[in-house]
Amino acid sequence: IDRQTGNRKVTAPPPPSNFSHGIQPSSHTIEAQILPCIKCKENVAHIIYSHASTPGEIEDTYRMMYSKLSEVNLPTWIVGDQNSITGQVLVLKSWPERLDAPKWVLGNKFDAQIRNLQGSHCSQKKEPQYQ
Repeated sequence: IDRQTGNRKVTAPPPPSNFSHGIQPSSHTIEAQILPCIKCKENVAHIIYSHASTPGEIEDTYRMMYSKLSEVNLPTWIVGDQNSITGQVLVLKSWPERLDAPKWVLGNKFDAQIRNLQGSHCSQKKEPQYQ
């Protein structure tokens, strides 16, 4: 008891020198790429690369990245690791609208879809009509 204040002082013993609380610092680096139109170089797609191999892991990446999706505001896909046996990747179309659950697609088909988006961007623009 402290004589001046009347408060009780409790001192904990110091932790042993080999003490560890078992919590590791949390740090995630998630790779992403913004892809331009082949002709005009305007940004047309956003790909987020996840090391996910299950739908649940893709969903986790979606939740972690949601605020960035709205900032970038481009059509966005989250792509997991490729299955070395089947050649498939787990993909989630996540922005501007999330239409489906994560699904397995052939990696080369997904690549072709993205290249098509990059190549057809300018042809989808409509020229202003002057009267």
